[in-house]
Parts: sequence; structure tokens; C-alpha cells
Amino acid sequence: MKKAIILVLSLTFSMLGEAQQKKPTIRAALFVSLYLDSSFDKTGNYVFKNSFPKNAAAGLEFYEGASLAIDSINTKGTSVILETFDIKSKNGSLTTLLENKKFDSIDLIIGQLEGFEYLQIAKISKAKNIPLINATYPNDGGIRASPTVFLANPKINSHIQVIFNQIEKKWPEGNIIWCKRGNSYDEKVESIFKDFNGSSNNATFKYKTLILNELFSNADLAAMVDSTKNNVIISGSLDEDFCKKLITAVSSLEKKNKIQVIGMPSWESFKEIQHKNYAELPIFYTSSFHIPVGHNWATTFDNQFKNTIGIKSTITAYKAYELTFYFIKLLLKYGQITMFNLDDPQFKLMTDFDFRPVNFNAKEVKPDYFENKKIYFLRRQNGIVTVQ
Repeated sequence: MKKAIILVLSLTFSMLGEAQQKKPTIRAALFVSLYLDSSFDKTGNYVFKNSFPKNAAAGLEFYEGASLAIDSINTKGTSVILETFDIKSKNGSLTTLLENKKFDSIDLIIGQLEGFEYLQIAKISKAKNIPLINATYPNDGGIRASPTVFLANPKINSHIQVIFNQIEKKWPEGNIIWCKRGNSYDEKVESIFKDFNGSSNNATFKYKTLILNELFSNADLAAMVDSTKNNVIISGSLDEDFCKKLITAVSSLEKKNKIQVIGMPSWESFKEIQHKNYAELPIFYTSSFHIPVGHNWATTFDNQFKNTIGIKSTITAYKAYELTFYFIKLLLKYGQITMFNLDDPQFKLMTDFDFRPVNFNAKEVKPDYFENKKIYFLRRQNGIVTVQ
């Protein structure tokens, strides 16, 4: 805990001092949410004493992963500087940065961005021709004609297409049960699945829709199970409370029934499915990221992270390291990032990337943006996660 607090303190001073350094070969800007303004009082004292603000955890993990990647790259005789901007602080506000012409010296933008900040930085990326790597947001936000933007986390449409393809491949004759809440959010998710089912490039299979309210019981789900078939229960909601209750209900079903449950991409970090009560239940979910068991680089990175920050590495830190390393290496080798050099396997550490151009207007030559289409279909059972 103390190491984490010290790291945030040192980060505050590094943000002030980096501008005095000489012009590097590559200057990368990292945009994360650290909430530094609310972590220190007017006299500069840390306000949380021996605790750490939870809302800053993901940003700190991402910063540390990206920082370790820069350290690794700079040991090879290159010169790369990482400037970090807390988008939740005054010093990291986009208005201030534009007024100070900060973006004029930036070669690459990497961020954990969503909502307003994402849309604004995407506009800056396009206007100033700076590649923007958005690491975690699974949405294009409505941006168009922005070929400098790269979505590392595939959109929900891409994830659901993989789920559809896997059902078609593994359980086409199964008892498919799509579970959701009765609201517009979950209706939109199911509509994506419906569009794939029976479209010109896909087969058509029957499935049941089960709408569950907040007070649903295990019996509501049990009534839909067919003991003569493979039962594929899909959690068609991104709401965590709904998912918790659904996984509990699934685990209560008779073990003699052939049951498998499929979750949404948010289940990648869903701790509930790691509970011992669900160990024997085959749980499937999609993710653009996967850590193979015993992977040498992953083990090395975990040890390095522990030695630096004092805690076990997280998925967020892994993602930050890989994306930072990959795209900066592309810039160092080619001088620019284009659709013709995006798939260089030389810089792969662990995860496969498959960035493809997305065009909403077929007549346009330039893509609206690039999206990573590599999605793993994973199964967790008995504590082991495997690629299907």
C-alpha cells in the first residue's frame, strides 16, 4: 500500500518535470484517470492516510504497465519519453493541454478513455494526425472518418458474433436460453445476436428468451432446462448484479443436466465465476486478452510488477504493457502506423492483435477507425482457463 502511494506522489512530480527534458525520438502521451486533485489537499498532503482511492486503482495499474514497457524499450538503446496526464485533474484537462500546445510534440497517444474525454481526444488525434490507441473502451463512440484511432478492446458486436459462431459450431442443436432483464439496455444486446441469427452469412438456430426480473428465482431458470439436450445458458446482460444472481441460479440446477453458461466480455474480470462453488461448471466468455498458463513472458512481467509496485500484476497492467510496447515498437521501426504494418509479429509478447479497418461507407477509401478483431473464446472450469 505504501509503495502505491509513493508511486502516485512521484508521478505528480514527474508530470511537472518531463517538459524540461530534451526532445526524444518518440514522445508518447498516456491518458489515465488518477484523480490526483482529490487525493491531495491544498497544502499538498495526501488525504487518504494509509488507504488508497479505489477509483484511481485502474489508472495506476495502467500507468505502471505502460511505464514498465517504456523502461524495457529504452534498454535497447532507444529514447522514448512517456508523458502521463491525469484526465481527472486540472493539469490534465484537454483545454489546458491544447492551450499549452502539448499535443504539438506528441507522436502517440495511449489511453483508458471513454465518454466525453474519448470523443475529444479522438478529434485531436484526427486533427493533428496522432495515432490514438484506446485500450479498454469497447465502443467507437460514434466517431467517423478517424483513421488514426485504434480500438484495442473490440466492440460488443464483435464479441457477440464470436459467441454466435461458437454456438453454431459447438451446440447448434442445443437448448439455447438467452437470459436478460426486461429493459432497453439488455434488449439492445439481444438485438445484435438476433441480427446474426439467420443473416445471409450465418445459419439459423432456435433459441429461447428468458426475461428475468430482479426477484427471479432458481425455479424460473430450471423450468427452461431440457434434460435431453445440451443446455446453453447465455447471460445477455452486462449488469454485474444480474450476472451474479444468474450464475448462482445456474449452479443450483441438477448436475445430471448438461449445462454450460456463456457470459459477456465483462466476465473477463468477473471475480464471482472464480468462486469454488462454480468450479465444476463450464463457464465460457469472450475476451481480447488471454494469459496462457506458464507463459514465460507473463511470469517475468508478474515478477517485475511485484518488485516495482509491491502487488500482483493485474489484467489492466498486462494490457498497458503489451499495447505500449507493440505500438511504440511499430513507430520505431516504420516511423508511422498504417494498415500495412499493423500485423508485425516481431513485437508480439503474448496476445495476438488483429486490427482491421472499419468502414461504414463502402465508397470511402479511408477507414473510419481500426478495431482489434482478435477475440478469444475462453472456458473456465476447475480453476483452469483454456482457449476453445
